[in-house]
Amino acid sequence: MIKTFENFGASIDAKFFPSSNNKKKLDNKHIFIFWTAVGALTQLLVFFGDMLTPLGFAHGVLYAPATFFGLLANRVISIWLIGSLGMLGALLHKCRSQVR
Repeated sequence: MIKTFENFGASIDAKFFPSSNNKKKLDNKHIFIFWTAVGALTQLLVFFGDMLTPLGFAHGVLYAPATFFGLLANRVISIWLIGSLGMLGALLHKCRSQVR
């Protein structure tokens, strides 16, 4: 009977100790939410700093390192989300800035 459970992907630990597996999934979810939020807030801070400077100043370079916080979340969707926020911020700055 135990061999049947192992064939379907359930291990003995999951059968007798279900909370140990759920705790790992919960920790991973918290890590994902935390690092995605840190990356998004960093992108917003870079955007606000970028809006206070004239076009051509190097604040736009900071959008790329802020995207690396998505790597710590261990999910591809986090990288896409934070990167998209950076691209949106750079485009908004270019559209709203006054070229002198």
